[in-house]
Amino acid sequence: MTFKLWISNNLPEINNDIMKFEILYQGLINLIFKRTKGFKILIIQPNNYNNNYNNFDNYYNNWLNYSSLLQNKFSIINLQKLNFNYQVKKGVELLFVNELSKLFNLLKQYVLNLRHLIISINFGNKLRYSSQVIILLSQFIESQKNLEILEINDFWDPRKFSPIFDAIKSQKKSLKYLYLEGLKNFVPLLNILIYCNNLEILNLKGFAQMEENINFNFNFNNNNNNNNNNNNLINLPIKHLYSWDVPSYLDINDMGLLLKMINLSLITLAIDKVIDNNLLEIIKNFCPNIQNLSLGLFNTSFPEILPSLIYNLPLNHLYLDIFGYNFSDVLIDLTNSIPSTVISLYINFTLLPNQLDYFLNEMKAKPKILGIIDKYMIKNDHLEIIIKYAKIHNNNLKELHWFGNLDDEIIKDNMNEAKSIIPLICYPIYNFLDSKINL
Repeated sequence: MTFKLWISNNLPEINNDIMKFEILYQGLINLIFKRTKGFKILIIQPNNYNNNYNNFDNYYNNWLNYSSLLQNKFSIINLQKLNFNYQVKKGVELLFVNELSKLFNLLKQYVLNLRHLIISINFGNKLRYSSQVIILLSQFIESQKNLEILEINDFWDPRKFSPIFDAIKSQKKSLKYLYLEGLKNFVPLLNILIYCNNLEILNLKGFAQMEENINFNFNFNNNNNNNNNNNNLINLPIKHLYSWDVPSYLDINDMGLLLKMINLSLITLAIDKVIDNNLLEIIKNFCPNIQNLSLGLFNTSFPEILPSLIYNLPLNHLYLDIFGYNFSDVLIDLTNSIPSTVISLYINFTLLPNQLDYFLNEMKAKPKILGIIDKYMIKNDHLEIIIKYAKIHNNNLKELHWFGNLDDEIIKDNMNEAKSIIPLICYPIYNFLDSKINL
């Protein structure tokens, strides 16, 4: 009510309430920029709301007013984190590029010590202006003196070698965390990783359709299958590798090569779709120090190598997503493979109640955290098995992560009993693979 009265008294000539709000909003932004002693975090994420205005009129309603920055440059000198997230609307691509040019030209003059940069730009299927934007972004990245965390989506034209890779290389001494979404070409990534001597975490998500017949120079031998024959590969210092939405065409020639190059450094590995059994063979032979493992297996038959792979790793945390198998024939081998070192175990595959009973009580591990993810095991019979297990093992189980409604009337009685025995029961918290470990 106070704001409405202020607007009525000070902006009487403007009849459009939304425009009045925009003017008031920009006034508040200007005031904040003038009064601040210096921002450490700046998030530029315009609202993409839809209203009766056409795309051109609505563009500026969703855009940052640069006058605030231009008039108060010292407010951003100490900036440590910048998050820029924008979806470019149809018909305003050129206008977007022009405005973005003003922003980045300003930022690269005054913002030189970013620690964390997040860039997400969605051009849709329009690649016409992406090369101009990527040049602006690359120049801004290169201007930074100590960038540690870079998160970016792949919006550029995959038919050309993007300058973004050279820009990433410019931060080779400081970069510790790299997140790429929608990667369209794997080889340029491998070509820059060899220079990033302090990169600890690589997070790859949502691979786009890879472009074929794109040739980049990559000089490392990737035709051998054991350590002795791969001494010419450069070792990468990456400790934590995450790969989500992995397409089936990423196999031993790309993802496998990356794993060989990381080799002994790897502590955490998460791959949500493994179809190539040869990839499991590489993990077993080249990455013996994995402590945190998450695998999604969608092979046509149960991978025989899986039990021996798991058994020989010093695992603390294990997440298994195994799709579409009858476990009668492999249950004993799988049960025996779980190392005694495992303290948190997530099960995303279907076991009958008697199979779950055998699995929990016969495996060497006595996890403190148990995750039941598979929807076909969110039943009373399975919950009774877990309660029995918790009682037998002297309440060693401290957390149950249950992928179902905790207040379901059908399992209410058993759930109440479980809560009296297990200190914490909650919806699954998939946090043992924290993508910002120690950063």
